[in-house]
Amino acid sequence: MGKYDITMKRLSAEFVEDYVRFALGRPASHAEVLEVAELDKELPSLMREVDFVAKVEAEGERFVLLVEFQTAWENDVPQRTLGYSWRAYERYELPVYPVVVVFRKSGALRDRLDIRALELEVLKFRFRVIPVWELDGAEIVAQKWAGLYPLLPLMPWEGKSDETVLRESQNLVLSQIGEKERRADAYVALRVLSGMRHPVSLVDQILRRKEIMVESSVYQEILKEGKVMGLQEGKVLGLQEGQESRLREDVLEVLEVRFGLVPYQVEEQVSRLRGRKMLEGLHRKAIMVENLEAFGEVLSAMR
Repeated sequence: MGKYDITMKRLSAEFVEDYVRFALGRPASHAEVLEVAELDKELPSLMREVDFVAKVEAEGERFVLLVEFQTAWENDVPQRTLGYSWRAYERYELPVYPVVVVFRKSGALRDRLDIRALELEVLKFRFRVIPVWELDGAEIVAQKWAGLYPLLPLMPWEGKSDETVLRESQNLVLSQIGEKERRADAYVALRVLSGMRHPVSLVDQILRRKEIMVESSVYQEILKEGKVMGLQEGKVLGLQEGQESRLREDVLEVLEVRFGLVPYQVEEQVSRLRGRKMLEGLHRKAIMVENLEAFGEVLSAMR
């Protein structure tokens, strides 16, 4: 389980009311979080924990709310969401309201899966997709949804610089979340999620309150996961020592999401690059180029 999964599982479990309302787009009269691991151990595509599952009552209906957090869109999201939803329906014998939250702009989002065979309409599956980069951050602040403050740097803020967005988000987390451990977990989440959109150097400069992060169970779990994988602290959290490695991984992830399988030659060239500023620029190019050929030309120019 990666740092994003760890972060969002903990954050949504601590701020249940905020995330239920966020996922449904309306308040719920009751929500009971369910501990669900590996909904179906027989199917390889489902052999991981679902991010957030709760029994919910809203507008007089009882159902299971299922939320998946995606750093970037992947082509098999509809199939996986269908699998999770069906296993949840089987287990709890309640209707399922599935939601996919996507953090980083990538790919063509879909909110349905239709299957036909000849004249037979075998399946019509619908789910809600929430692209974080289209959300109104000012509305979240106005509603005081503190659990969503760590997501604010991923939203559009017209007229505000990256530095201002990060500083204001930090101030909200530190001033509006009273309980010590929840505040620490939200701060770590802010740190981890901000790196998806903003330059690592800027995140390092502003979100550097390590004395707060060490109080977080999320921080400790990420460090534990990193040690199991043989990684240093910096690499796990994107702090200092691991920055360049993380940036190279981010470049390749963007290319894979946008264009599919990345040629070995491209992977090899990216793996040889050094320098944080160079890699940050390459990451932006990976997001903007029209195709892999154009990205190859960018790489050639950097030799």
